[in-house]
Amino acid sequence: MIPTHIRPQILFISRLVLICAFLLFGVNLMTSTLIQNHLRQDRQTSFSKLLPTAASFSPYAKNRTLENASIIIGWDKAHKKTGYIISSTGHGYGGPIRLLVGFSGSKVTRIQILSHVETTGMGSLITHPEPMTGRAFTFQGQFNNKSIFDRFSTHEDIIALSGATITSQGVGDGILAAVKIYRRLENVQYED
Repeated sequence: MIPTHIRPQILFISRLVLICAFLLFGVNLMTSTLIQNHLRQDRQTSFSKLLPTAASFSPYAKNRTLENASIIIGWDKAHKKTGYIISSTGHGYGGPIRLLVGFSGSKVTRIQILSHVETTGMGSLITHPEPMTGRAFTFQGQFNNKSIFDRFSTHEDIIALSGATITSQGVGDGILAAVKIYRRLENVQYED
């Protein structure tokens, strides 16, 4: 049995908790749509950077992946396919490097690094927005319009970050994995 002198306090706290719960529920209802719209806009902006010629995007064979990669198809205004965006993972010095790779024709249009756990100030420079030392492009920028027939190797056609060769090659490996999926999608034969 609850003592009589405590009952009003319990009733007050119960009402306060109930009011707070309803307020939180209301705020969630109002903001969840806004958050989803912002996420959709961010995704659209990101996809547009990867495939600049596309006006719209759709998933490849809804809920179907190829080698565990998410695949997005880009369409122009006439609803003709302009290319693909393929998710991929490479492995750097610190761990996995998740990226998106855009493709059109026989070119990598652009890449976007989604996440990594590389060393700050070294491997983490793969996402640095400033040009590489002595270069007119960023690390990611060197892949813009790169041929899908390249080897994506730091010893051949990737300019590695100083002190972060393993990380640089990890990005190259991630791109190469996406290239292999793209070539299967488009039935592109390897050059000799």
